Amino acid sequence: MRALAWLWVVVMPVLPVVGADEDPPPEIARFVPTGFQTLDFATADLDGDGRQDAVLILRRRDEDAPGSGDVPRPLLLLLRQASGQLKEARRTDRLVYCGRCGGMLGDPYQGLKASRGRFTVGFAGGSASSHWAVEYTFAYNAGARDWLLEEETDSGNERVENPRASEQEGDERSTWTKTLNRQQLGDIPLERFDYEARDKPKDWRVRADRAYFYENPILGSKPRASYVVRGDRVEAFRELRDFVEARFTGTLGRTTYGYLLKKDMEPAGP
Repeated sequence: MRALAWLWVVVMPVLPVVGADEDPPPEIARFVPTGFQTLDFATADLDGDGRQDAVLILRRRDEDAPGSGDVPRPLLLLLRQASGQLKEARRTDRLVYCGRCGGMLGDPYQGLKASRGRFTVGFAGGSASSHWAVEYTFAYNAGARDWLLEEETDSGNERVENPRASEQEGDERSTWTKTLNRQQLGDIPLERFDYEARDKPKDWRVRADRAYFYENPILGSKPRASYVVRGDRVEAFRELRDFVEARFTGTLGRTTYGYLLKKDMEPAGP
């Protein structure tokens, strides 16, 4: 389901699951609508006001029914008011991966953890030859009065054929981990985040004479030798603060993936 699953991702440690094996207390359970049940929940002071809030993740009771498709799993942020009551403050259907999104490995949900001013959700999946895992951490930003994507960690491994290996040794495995922080990602509020964004690439065009690929979206870092030239079109998987995560396919079918400086690029027309 992830367009770039073959590029990275299980190396990441599994998150401790809080609440998955127990029912939420009544004050949280009342936010579970008819037709849904609790997938997970965690409590913490999510906005730094000294009061205990909650993160609640839901799943439809019939999400495993034949023909149900990729059913969304809502995540709710419940903030405790001065009155002592919890109130829904944010909701998104685009953060928690669907139950079928883990590929051959089944349900990708790995767990939820929450602490003062932040929460993290983890997922993992893959096939017989490759595995992927990802963690998303959102942190409360007082200036924006919202929860912004603070950190994203992709990790994984894939089988690499080794013709020289013996049958007992088997093929080698390539592993990797990539972490991006808010300085690199840009300001992405919880309700604007979409875990399927990379599956919907957009067309961008090079407007500089040359635009070099970078291994990581870090200003001031050394670019790679590979580049694209003015007028070339690339598939942009997402727009970060200063870079565009993109893939270019040349006339001979050779593909180059990496990060291009946003100032060298522009969205392409039809």
